[in-house]
Amino acid sequence: MGRTLRLRQVALIGASASLLLGAIIGFWPVAVTVVGDVSYSCGSGFVHSGAAWKADTRAMGEPGQTVGVSNSTPNRACPSRVYRHRDVAYALVALAVMAYAALLVTAAFDPEVTPVSARRRRAGTVSRR
Repeated sequence: MGRTLRLRQVALIGASASLLLGAIIGFWPVAVTVVGDVSYSCGSGFVHSGAAWKADTRAMGEPGQTVGVSNSTPNRACPSRVYRHRDVAYALVALAVMAYAALLVTAAFDPEVTPVSARRRRAGTVSRR
């Protein structure tokens, strides 16, 4: 097994891990503590509803009227947590896509993936046209 083939395998495993980790982080549910020290599920980075946050905030009423340490509402607490998860997931998925694209582009020039004779045949058929 050649050095370039080993590097390609490591890059492929890294890109796959990045894609998987991005999907897990993007769909992982996010919870925050809101008024009255209640745990509130905000959704996930990819699947969430800002309209639900606003409606639940209105339903909770004034934060000063309840007992508890936390006085945060879903409309204030959820966006930063959810969007942070979404942005990290997007970055990991973009990294994986770029790595896959680089592997695809470099495959044509790797002698262990595409033999030199096949590249010459393809180049010869293109130049004859």
